[in-house]
Amino acid sequence: MPSMRGSTNAYQKSDFPCESFSFTESLDGMSGDNCQNPKSPYGLFGGLTVDDIALDLIDFTKEVKLNQTTTPIIYYGRGFGSYVINRALFFNLTIADSIILDSAWSPFTNALDWDVQRDRIAKNILSNIFPENNKEYSSATTTSALSSYKKISADIQNQRAICGQRPSEGFDSAWGQVTAASIFDDSLRHRFMQLLTEFEKCEYSGYGSALSYVDARIGDSKYSFVTFRRFTKTTESTALINNVILSELIDPSTLANARRYQLDFSFRVSGYVNLLLSGGWSTYAPSPYKGRVANYTGPILILNGDLDPQSSVQSAVNLSSYYPNSKLVIMPGRMDDCVFKSKLESTLESTCGSNLVSQFLNCPTCTLNTSCVNETSYVTFHPTQTSRLFFNSYIWKSRYIAPTVNNIVFSIIFSLCIPLVVILFVLLIVYKNNKRVTSRSFAPHVGLIFVFVFRVMLVLSRSSQYASLPLVGIGIIIQECLLISAAFVMVSQIVRFYALTFIYKKMAHKQSISKLVNLLVNGKILIVLFLVIFFVWLCFGIITYVTSFYTSYVVFTAYLTTTIVVAVILAVTAIVLGIINIVVQLVITKFDFKSVLFQGDPLHFRIDSVVLIPTIAAGIVGNVINSITVGNASLLIFSDVMLEIFLLLLMLYYGSPVIFCLLDTINNMNAVRVVFVDQTARSDNIDLNNMVDVIERMMKNDVARGLVENYCVHEFSLENVIAFLEVEQVKADGINFDTLKQLHNKYVVDGAQNQLNLPSKLVQNYKRVLTEESRAEINDIIESLRNAIIANLLDTFSRFIITADYEKAVAAVKSIEKMRSVLN
Repeated sequence: MPSMRGSTNAYQKSDFPCESFSFTESLDGMSGDNCQNPKSPYGLFGGLTVDDIALDLIDFTKEVKLNQTTTPIIYYGRGFGSYVINRALFFNLTIADSIILDSAWSPFTNALDWDVQRDRIAKNILSNIFPENNKEYSSATTTSALSSYKKISADIQNQRAICGQRPSEGFDSAWGQVTAASIFDDSLRHRFMQLLTEFEKCEYSGYGSALSYVDARIGDSKYSFVTFRRFTKTTESTALINNVILSELIDPSTLANARRYQLDFSFRVSGYVNLLLSGGWSTYAPSPYKGRVANYTGPILILNGDLDPQSSVQSAVNLSSYYPNSKLVIMPGRMDDCVFKSKLESTLESTCGSNLVSQFLNCPTCTLNTSCVNETSYVTFHPTQTSRLFFNSYIWKSRYIAPTVNNIVFSIIFSLCIPLVVILFVLLIVYKNNKRVTSRSFAPHVGLIFVFVFRVMLVLSRSSQYASLPLVGIGIIIQECLLISAAFVMVSQIVRFYALTFIYKKMAHKQSISKLVNLLVNGKILIVLFLVIFFVWLCFGIITYVTSFYTSYVVFTAYLTTTIVVAVILAVTAIVLGIINIVVQLVITKFDFKSVLFQGDPLHFRIDSVVLIPTIAAGIVGNVINSITVGNASLLIFSDVMLEIFLLLLMLYYGSPVIFCLLDTINNMNAVRVVFVDQTARSDNIDLNNMVDVIERMMKNDVARGLVENYCVHEFSLENVIAFLEVEQVKADGINFDTLKQLHNKYVVDGAQNQLNLPSKLVQNYKRVLTEESRAEINDIIESLRNAIIANLLDTFSRFIITADYEKAVAAVKSIEKMRSVLN
């Protein structure tokens, strides 16, 4: 390609067949009277690459600098123009003291808050645009650029105040009014309007591009503007005239250059194919002209901003079908949109036969795994920041988010804050409820703490501001493992409940099933299952995630898909079973809503399920609306909604005991206990004096004791059952000081594993008896300990007796006693 660089007079009118914009011959008879066919000797874009354009821009800048002494030069570009300017700065650092303005983050379209904009400007202009050359920027250059930027920001702000405009109004509107009044004289303004009118005579419906330079005065300061803009006759010309176009007056001395860019950057092939990007991806090649351009072999450039990815892909494929021998250069504006990337990859894979080149801005490390792409080039560009990404884009995004120490440290600290608050809350509730803190008090909240930690980690991984590589991938894996294992445990717990009911009703007379009953009643088996499933699935996920960096995402994608499907199925099953459980309990209690919905349950599913019903409905409706508006109703998005719902379920599940404990603290517990016992006494013919006898009888029955233990776990009071059984055994075997000391170490001493909530006077007497070795008081102290345990159990039973499990326990005791009476 003939080089136009290296000459101080590179842009000559003789290089082009048309005079200025005065097209007087038709474009191969398409329109106009005398408009000559402006074919460039270089074909579409003159056969130039983006780097060629950028280098020409450097030459143009040098030429401008020879004719003026004002600084800084302000480069203003939108979209593609901004990109060309950025590349020009990459190749020539001598103009790095100039300023780049891009409408996406320019303070001209904001409130000119310098403190807010400064870091973004320094980051975008001097770092992210070309990180591979970042070290070559000196601090002096950075300071100079930022100082100049601050100066022009203040000048424009002052000018707006003069014009009576609010600081928040857009730059375009303010600039149009300012320039019309004070910057250009009448002759220059008339000449520009004449050029624009002549340009429109060609009835060109595609995009045009113009490089322009103008010396402008803002307030008391003079600046040089170099702009690279695109505009169309049908969509932008009117808006440009009214707003910004007057600030982009093309200097007559640079008309040849402006015309050259106009001809070579028209987004057309010999004038016949228009890429209409302004209204979306309606890229097309008119069928009457297909034969004329079928032999074109130059590059076809497609620009994409925040447009629909599906139509973008379809347009690329359609265009490549018209030019099977051409190179298709895809330049999406948002390569953090991984939905676009995945669709583009799959579409290109299905169009083998075309010579496709994929050139991504924003994604210097992304690749297209397709045999159709035989050449891939990467260009860096400042990334578009997003605050929310769908689930299926997390892993893709992690490939090019560089982890920083600050981000990781912040994420870890922030993730630990919420669990710490939860722990303090539990301590407060336990203290207020006058319960001694034991290891069992925190057992149900381990899951809640894990959920909070990894929930926060995943939230942080979605935020571009704090995103870092370890949090994204590992956070997803751990979260999914929690989801699938917790869902399994919850389903198992409900199944266990109905299994116990079935065994009791059908096979209670068989003594051989006692071990099975104990196994089902014992919640430790569920804890073991939870840990096994969690860690096995976690290890497998980490292995597939790490190997995906060296192979492909196929295995890891399969792992995630399997996890999501299974977890969603289990989550839905758990919720459905929870709702069924409510219905069953309502039938059993003859629709006593108060006792079923608000008095707790060992399965923790009554209140949880009721709260979740509107949450599930809201999640489903929101997902449907999102699917309609976004056009993506994939399982991944549904799983994201399901994940949010199930996390709420987990937090309710683990947090409900604390809530009930808090309610008990607020209410007068003694009064509540009297009311509960009185209600039960009337309904079951059991008076308060016989309640101790009921407890003792239940402790001797395996099934009844299992139900009591299960409820005590819910109330953090299982140590009372354990202590009661051991005290009964000690009384049966005989009491001595050794057994007295053993009981003291297990249940009385501070910090014991199963420390009981005992009156302080009893604790003091217990220590005194041990110290004095008073054998006469051994039986009395054991009896006092037993009475204190019974008092604790009475408190628990005051709530247990209004549950369905209490009815089952009473029935189990009566059944065994009846069976024994028959045998006797």
